[in-house]
Amino acid sequence: MALFYGATFPIYGACAGDYFPRDMMGTVIGAWTPFYGLGAILVNWVTGILRDTTGIYDHAFTINAAMAALGLFLICLVKKSKPC
Repeated sequence: MALFYGATFPIYGACAGDYFPRDMMGTVIGAWTPFYGLGAILVNWVTGILRDTTGIYDHAFTINAAMAALGLFLICLVKKSKPC
């Protein structure tokens, strides 16, 4: 999975351009990057705690799937901006 991790960063700019006005792209990318980074940091720590506590990875995968579904739901609520 880490092999494709670098492909996420060019998508930032594309999504910001598709869903937000061009003059807001820098602000949007700057606002969501800390949340993305925090999630990338915490997922390893939380997964380790869950694995050490329960002895299995099932809970971590279930939480990951739920968070992905929540993210998909939230992005579906965002409306595309009109072209400038």
